[in-house]
Amino acid sequence: MTTPIDDAERARRELVSAAKRLRVLATSDPAKGEELADTLVQLTAARLRSLDLTEAAADAPEAVLLAARILARNGAAGPYTSPADAARFFTASSLLAAVQSGLGHLEAAARTLSGVDGWIEQLGRFPLRDHVEPMAVIWSLVARSRSLLATDVPAANACADAAAQRLYAAGLDAVTDYLPLTVTLLLADARWAAGLPTEALAHHRRALEAHHRLFDPAAGRLRPGVAQVALAPVVALHEPYARRLAAVGDTLFAVAVRRAEVARLEELGASGPALAAARAGLASALATEGRAEESAAELAEAAALDPAAAALPEPQLAAPGAPCTWAGSSWTGFGTVPDSDQEVASAAARLAQDVQAAVVDGVAARLEAQQSEARIRAAAEADAAERAAEREQAERAALAEEAAALAATQERQRLLAEEAAARRQADEAAARAAAEERRNQLAEEHRRRLAVDPAAADAAAAELADARDRVVHADDLRARHDAQERLATLLRPLAVLDPETHRAELAAALEALVGLRWRLGDPDGSREAAREARTLATDAGH
Repeated sequence: MTTPIDDAERARRELVSAAKRLRVLATSDPAKGEELADTLVQLTAARLRSLDLTEAAADAPEAVLLAARILARNGAAGPYTSPADAARFFTASSLLAAVQSGLGHLEAAARTLSGVDGWIEQLGRFPLRDHVEPMAVIWSLVARSRSLLATDVPAANACADAAAQRLYAAGLDAVTDYLPLTVTLLLADARWAAGLPTEALAHHRRALEAHHRLFDPAAGRLRPGVAQVALAPVVALHEPYARRLAAVGDTLFAVAVRRAEVARLEELGASGPALAAARAGLASALATEGRAEESAAELAEAAALDPAAAALPEPQLAAPGAPCTWAGSSWTGFGTVPDSDQEVASAAARLAQDVQAAVVDGVAARLEAQQSEARIRAAAEADAAERAAEREQAERAALAEEAAALAATQERQRLLAEEAAARRQADEAAARAAAEERRNQLAEEHRRRLAVDPAAADAAAAELADARDRVVHADDLRARHDAQERLATLLRPLAVLDPETHRAELAAALEALVGLRWRLGDPDGSREAAREARTLATDAGH
């Protein structure tokens, strides 16, 4: 099932294709110029009704330029101007002014409207109002009200009223696109500037409810193109409303509106920066309510989505203006004159009825918001208490774990100290044993020295040179064995008396005997020589 927005999006795509085709044809066929101008006017109007102002700004000036050229080509402005040409030029200019004012270029919009006013004066008695569509008149009044809002609040409110009454009189108040929503937001801005905050907030409520009716979340997921259209006014619908609620002291309802904005953006698949900015706004509103933990959580969510967007300051909000009055239903200026006084009264009555209904709905919505926020706050406080308890438990566990770790560390240090002490005692005992053994060895050496016969030692020393010579000249295995055996025998008493001189030579003789005895088939003798050599080496080590 298609919706008016689906149909409008399809029509927009067809107009874009037609404009591209006609631009090509118009370069070679001037007759296509009028058709191109009409198509661009229709395309600009379609984009305005979907609040696609950036795209509308690309085509609106071209539409005005083409309409002006056609108007000039067919003669000077006056009573006999072509109705179609005049209506086309007025409509194109009104749409351009609406685009300019919607983008915040208020001086440019005022210049465009001033040019149109001067042109209308040149028409004289030409009945232009009979040939223009109500839609063009409404956009003209919207642009005029916006351009006057900063300098002439009563006139801006009069134009806003005229736009709303023309909307109702033409039957365009049914929400099928963003024209009624634009007029309603304009009324909210105008009433706020006129010092009527209650009425301004009621118009904000009307605009918000109109958007929800146009894009009901219960209707299911929107197609990407429709979702993009649905996203266009979400920020403008919620943020000024929330800031103005906060400005009049209704901070709790402001929180609810901010929360609704975040939910709406999420439903429609908004990009990270837009959602981050909305969450940052919700965080600010929560902070104003004294809900610091909830505010910090929302701000963290915003920073995770887009840190730069989350850090942007909120736009400044002007306080309600000084109260002022204006002519109640003075539809002054071209295109504002109704068909009858009855039409004026009917349109004004319907508008007043809708405003009153919005006030009542606002009271109910405020009560619902209070209940909802109370539940959310209670849940947040319960979560915070639970987290605090968990943190406390975790801190106690951490302290216990730290104490256990400290005790374990101290126990390890005690064991290490005991082990070190035991090692020191063992080392000291080993040192004492080694010293005692060394003393014993020295005593044994001394005893052996005393046991050596000096005369025998002198005789051995006298024979030592001969024994060495025999070792050198021994020519077979047995002779070498006997020579080494005799040398070792002579060196033993000498090594006891003078180890520094003879111990190394004795060790070499013993090592030689180990091999010689083995080769001669005396393994026991070889092992005995090896043991004596080791003992000698051990004595030398000490």
